[in-house]
Amino acid sequence: MVLAGLGAVGATDAQAASGLMALCVTQAIAMIYLSWRYRMPLTIAWSTPGAALLATQGYVDGGWPAAVGAFLVTGVLIIACGLLRPLARLVAAIPPRSRRPCSRASCCRCASRPSSPSSTSRGSSAGSWPSGSC
Repeated sequence: MVLAGLGAVGATDAQAASGLMALCVTQAIAMIYLSWRYRMPLTIAWSTPGAALLATQGYVDGGWPAAVGAFLVTGVLIIACGLLRPLARLVAAIPPRSRRPCSRASCCRCASRPSSPSSTSRGSSAGSWPSGSC
């Protein structure tokens, strides 16, 4: 998938092989560092959806250099979101996606119920919310 994605954006065989090697070496360094740092075996995976996007995108304006630049800029922005407190707070403020959305749009019971029974001040009836989705 990775090689197909790299080839789709205009990488030569040598550039695609170089990109795959850089990906594998970067993963190895990250796995070694994180395993050493946290004293437990950890693994790092590349973005298969990202490679699939590249493979289906086809040739991009600017070719291989533009694709490499886009990945580098994206990586820098992801790291910045983790290191810079204002950006980290913005990312943390993104609400989580509901796991099981209500199947009925007009269901008032689900729209008005709190996220957990303990977060309401309804006294002894606080645990009376129905379990599961509607």
